Amino acid sequence: MSKPRVQSVAVESGRVIAGRLRPGTDLIPGLLEACREHGVKYGTFMTVMGSLKQARFVYVLPKEESPIGVGYGDPVQLDLPVEVLTAQGTIGVWEDGTPSIHMHALLIDTTGALHGGHMLDKGNPTLATIEFSIRELPDAEVVRRVEEEIKLPVFSFTRK
Repeated sequence: MSKPRVQSVAVESGRVIAGRLRPGTDLIPGLLEACREHGVKYGTFMTVMGSLKQARFVYVLPKEESPIGVGYGDPVQLDLPVEVLTAQGTIGVWEDGTPSIHMHALLIDTTGALHGGHMLDKGNPTLATIEFSIRELPDAEVVRRVEEEIKLPVFSFTRK
């Protein structure tokens, strides 16, 4: 059995920011604005739940040309209201310092069908509310870059 390959760092947790997105606010831009307002550069989402007017996300599909055999398919667009049952994610920056959120969610639509995947940066407007809580990681650096081994953008975690 091969040795597990892990990239991790022990950091102190900081403040907890709790809030909500109001109707019409796009999910990722709204969460980025909350981070900007409170000076959160690096963190994790403890809770994200509520409702969206519609949803846009991607999920993995087999892709032979990928180094790991999978890649994201075309965006899925759900043009009906959905409940966000749960979502989790990481807050960091791209190599150039641009803020970035990597979020996955579990959704249920008005027919009772479940959906889920990687939420896209735009196209997820709040219906009634999105409630969230963020745990800040003040002594970490969380930087997103394309990892050569897998040819996908992923976060790396280091201590400041």
